[in-house]
Amino acid sequence: MANEYIQNTYSNQDEMLGLVHLQRDDQLREAKNYYYYRAVAHREVGNYEQAVLDMSVYIQATPTDQSAILVQQEMKGLMHLRRGDIYYSKKAFAAAIIEYNKAILLMPYCKSMYYCRAVSHRETGDYEKAILDMSVYVQATPTDQSAILVQQEMKGLMHIKRGDTYHSVKDFAAAIIEYNQAILLVPYCKSVYYYRAIIHYELGNYQQASSDIQIYIKEIPTEKSAIYLRNKIHKKLSEGYVNHGNALLNEKNFQGAIDAYNTAISLLPTVITLDIYYYRAKAHLALCDYKLALNDIKLYRQIIPKDKKAKQLQEIIEWKISLSTPSCRFFRTLNRTMPENEIKGIDINKRNMYIENINRSFM
Repeated sequence: MANEYIQNTYSNQDEMLGLVHLQRDDQLREAKNYYYYRAVAHREVGNYEQAVLDMSVYIQATPTDQSAILVQQEMKGLMHLRRGDIYYSKKAFAAAIIEYNKAILLMPYCKSMYYCRAVSHRETGDYEKAILDMSVYVQATPTDQSAILVQQEMKGLMHIKRGDTYHSVKDFAAAIIEYNQAILLVPYCKSVYYYRAIIHYELGNYQQASSDIQIYIKEIPTEKSAIYLRNKIHKKLSEGYVNHGNALLNEKNFQGAIDAYNTAISLLPTVITLDIYYYRAKAHLALCDYKLALNDIKLYRQIIPKDKKAKQLQEIIEWKISLSTPSCRFFRTLNRTMPENEIKGIDINKRNMYIENINRSFM
């Protein structure tokens, strides 16, 4: 047999050498089996196109040899598999998928082809098909942990894509659900936090939006679009804290108001509305923290010096501070100071002048 001739005559370590000698061997050149064994030799060295051609010659001469037909079918499958790999390496993923499709039709029992087609589908963004193919491969090789992880990543990417689709049609609730699923599967993919932050912002869920964008910025701290989104979110949060602080101020919960104002300032210290300093000054005044109140109102009046209400508030704060002098403490013990409910509308200049005269008497 020619097969025995090849095995006995040539080293298996150099099958191409055996192929060359086989082509030159006159005693086999006329035999039809020559094409079969040369086809096998071509297959072993990866010359699948030539292997298919030689096997076609053999099958034409022996059409009833079913084993040869199956061998040729496998050769064709390997040929398309290698073509798919070449296209994949060149990032021609659509062409690679066409070749893998042909290979799978010819060799459906070769599960590794499903893996190859799965990653090609992933590169084209067709995650549903990628997951189906990877499921076939994982089912056949359940111990391949890397494949399981790749499949998990594909599922995550599929949910991100679905979330983007729902977002584009303004179905925000559905988009959030998809992004949540993606984060469970691919928590290391920080871009999904950015997408979910956008949705939360549009829904008015500013606290959740802030948490998501902070996670993203921690990973990519210099991205301008993310920083811009964070500032938008924090501006909304700051406005909310200011409004909450104002409500607490009206309820005479002065410390709660101050805490709310402090949080608002910490979110956007450079762009926060100056009104917050006016309101915080009033809260500090109510708690008798006069120095803090004075600092806030001065900061406010540096920018808006002509605000009459702010001017009046500063005068009241300064008058309150003046009451802490020895003369004023003595004055109050004599019950000669004006009651606090009459402070509004007093002639501050005259009162300050009077207090100053009393102070001199203590010197």
